[in-house]
Amino acid sequence: MYQDLFDQVVPTDQEFFDKKYCGMFKFRFWMFGEWKDIWIDDRLPTYANQLIFMHSADSDEFWSALLEKAYAKTMGSYRALVGGSSSEAMEDFTGGITEFFDLVNGPSAELFETMHKATKRCSLMGCGINADANQIEASASACRIADDGEFWMSFDDFAQNFHKVEICHLGPDSLGQDSTRGKDALGSHHHHHGSWVRNVNAGGCRKYLDSFWLNPQFQVKIVDPDEGDDEDLGSVIIGLMQKNMRKQGAAKNHFIGYILYQVGESDPPGPKEMNFFKYKASAARSPTFGDTREITGRHKLAPGTYIIVPSTFDPNMEAEFLLRIYSEQPNESDEMDDTVNVPEVEKRTWNQPRGEKLMEAAACKAFSILMGDRPGFVVEDLMEILNMAFTKSGPSGFTGFSKEACRSLLAFVDVDQSGYLQFDEFKALWKCLRLWSVVFKAFDADSSGDFNSFELRAALGCMGPCSTGDCAVSELWLGLGWHRV
Repeated sequence: MYQDLFDQVVPTDQEFFDKKYCGMFKFRFWMFGEWKDIWIDDRLPTYANQLIFMHSADSDEFWSALLEKAYAKTMGSYRALVGGSSSEAMEDFTGGITEFFDLVNGPSAELFETMHKATKRCSLMGCGINADANQIEASASACRIADDGEFWMSFDDFAQNFHKVEICHLGPDSLGQDSTRGKDALGSHHHHHGSWVRNVNAGGCRKYLDSFWLNPQFQVKIVDPDEGDDEDLGSVIIGLMQKNMRKQGAAKNHFIGYILYQVGESDPPGPKEMNFFKYKASAARSPTFGDTREITGRHKLAPGTYIIVPSTFDPNMEAEFLLRIYSEQPNESDEMDDTVNVPEVEKRTWNQPRGEKLMEAAACKAFSILMGDRPGFVVEDLMEILNMAFTKSGPSGFTGFSKEACRSLLAFVDVDQSGYLQFDEFKALWKCLRLWSVVFKAFDADSSGDFNSFELRAALGCMGPCSTGDCAVSELWLGLGWHRV
């Protein structure tokens, strides 16, 4: 047993008979990127004076039952522990990242070397067999076991008798500051917290190309190849974890996964749009889209810059997630998002529709007639002329401007704050509304007469120097409580 890992979860100097004992115990668990202190009282669930759940063979030993209670509190209840896995426990008790290996079709050529390196780094390892209701899973063995519980078997026998291997690689999160094993952990790691928000950036997998590009994007630079690697490739382990699903009482996890794309020197900086993913082949991807808490994969990549796109399988599935990137050699990683108020943004040019000049001239003539001798337009005048001009030519389903909308528009262009709309102000408003109308028709892909957030984000991106990244669109969409606009 690794005593320093145990002491990190079960702090020392906690005894029933200590003078400072107050009926409480403290435990520590790694929860989605940070260690949390969990305090519990000393009451344990029993039936007929026997512990119901975990217990020790020694009736005077309670640390395991108290540990289980603290872990159940972390997850929300004892019931939330049902259906857990050894990989989840290894990560929550160490802060490591678990890698999976399937032995059903035989071990990979690199498995033995990977396990050898993991042993030198003091990683935790487990193995198992696939359950079969029609087969006895285990039977008594004639194997002679030493007093310390260890026994040996050849690697070929191991691969033949077990179906899967789990290796929990330790990182800086796994080790206390005073640990002497820090040098044995994986060399570089990065954590990124994010979320998939319905109608904002929950774009689904590559199958849904129209919305896939809206998923969060993360950039990683593979700087150096692995030490001693003859192929000049660098190994990276990527883990995508969906957060708090057990605690939220979710019936089941989402199906999640990720895809990597290499970025070329000619590719523009910043988040990539749909055409990038439409014409670019992926460099690597997660082993599968699975409904486990975490999906991990090991990839050997040439030095360069890559984009990681984590996603749920279906669009509009909401969840928070943690993306972890581990490598033997140092690398660089960061989330990609648009910046606010970029000085120079390439604007999309919109040609004035046929008849636009004639409509503008007619509107100006109507303005002069309606204004008469007054100092300018009031809200009612603006509503009348806009509805006369836009009701027929506006987007599908448009029924006209309300009085409240016209009041906001007047305030928007009332530069001198007179409360009246002058001709120059009206002309500026007219041009804006015509442009917005053309953009709306161009990006209302389903011709529904309103925008979902995916269409809104694309429309904002063509309008000039504004932020269309995840943070900006999410704040705009969620802050106003919109579903469509």
